[in-house]
Amino acid sequence: IVTFTQAAASEMKEKIYRALSEELAKPGKNPAEQRRLRGELSSMGRARISTFHSFALDIIRNYYHVAGIRPGLTVCDEASSAIMMNEAMEELFRDLYEADDPEFLSFLDCYSSAKSDEAARDVIRSFYVFLQSLPYPEEWLKKLENGELFDARECFSAFCSSAVLCARRALECTRRVTELLEDEGCVKLAAKSRIDEERLKEAEELLKSDPSAENLEKLFSVSWERMTAAKDEKASYETVKEDAGILRESAKKSIKDFAAAWKGISPEVLERESELLRQPVFRLCRLTREFTRIYAEKKDKKGVLDFSDIEHFSLAILRSEDVCSEYRGSIAYIFIDE
Repeated sequence: IVTFTQAAASEMKEKIYRALSEELAKPGKNPAEQRRLRGELSSMGRARISTFHSFALDIIRNYYHVAGIRPGLTVCDEASSAIMMNEAMEELFRDLYEADDPEFLSFLDCYSSAKSDEAARDVIRSFYVFLQSLPYPEEWLKKLENGELFDARECFSAFCSSAVLCARRALECTRRVTELLEDEGCVKLAAKSRIDEERLKEAEELLKSDPSAENLEKLFSVSWERMTAAKDEKASYETVKEDAGILRESAKKSIKDFAAAWKGISPEVLERESELLRQPVFRLCRLTREFTRIYAEKKDKKGVLDFSDIEHFSLAILRSEDVCSEYRGSIAYIFIDE
């Protein structure tokens, strides 16, 4: 059983111990069942109930040679890790400044100001943290460099899918407006709201059937009816005006915000931006690799692992069929406590 925190692991052990004890205390148990329950209770101290990282650390301690690391490594705390990361970044930038590295200077032009290079450091640091969240960082990095992770048309299609969801949310809000108006007998205003519905539905259907820049623009430029009540509906409208207004504004805002972020987007625009970013991305990959190397050397010198190391080394070990076979022989199920 694996959990996210040590407290949860301890609590899980207590719960299982209590449940077994209560079951054993029940009358009418035959001798064989009593022996089984006593055996379960006596083995609780050896039960594999731990955090993910404790489980992974056990894998490393037992099979460190498979990962090509030395035995006896300890886990460093977050404060020590942060200090070493800062030292690694300082060393990286110092060496690159001294070398007057042209790619590095070009990277600084993109990501830092004349007064400070802190923003550039943050970009490398953030990218490193992101990479460590992946199961196989180096494999992903190579795919990024080879252009395998970005396809302009697929990316645009994803934008259009998000726009369809945006239109659907706006449509749902508008339908609720129509229902409010109909319930209050505002027939003329409800008819106007249904016109809004029809326009949104048409824009949604067009974008679903043909995810193009033209149809995306049609959604962004959808027009809305003016909600001015006729004399005979004014009194009824006043009772739902506020609620209907909030729903309409929510519908309009969802489309407006999406348009503000992505207006003018197209596969061609994405392709051009991808090309413009190619060299900066290559430089970022190179600098992050170098930072990773320096940081790894510092950890190795101190004989420590950070939490990302625990995850990646244990995963690397479990890619060995021999190791996996051993675990399959001793573990029938893995339970994850959420």
